[in-house]
Amino acid sequence: MSVPVTISPEAYQDLSDAADWYESEAPGKSLELRAQFQSALAFLRAFPRAGHTVFRGARRIRLHQFPYHVYYRLSKGSIRVLALYHCARDPKGWRRRSG
Repeated sequence: MSVPVTISPEAYQDLSDAADWYESEAPGKSLELRAQFQSALAFLRAFPRAGHTVFRGARRIRLHQFPYHVYYRLSKGSIRVLALYHCARDPKGWRRRSG
């Protein structure tokens, strides 16, 4: 089963900001981050309930090689990615986002 995924504008911005930071620290590292994010999305398409439920039905999974969680919500057979959030940030910060 493959579940469709949509990515919120905020999550796209999170990815862009993180990629920019990694690229400034180590050229080429942003490509690894983006690849990890795409791998996480592929995993979620196959296993949409894999993430731990953390807040009002939202779930999260962690990227394998980067300190980021992907926060998402299941709704009517689809996945909406809400945030790509650094693990060291206040975990409640992403909750202000629409979903």
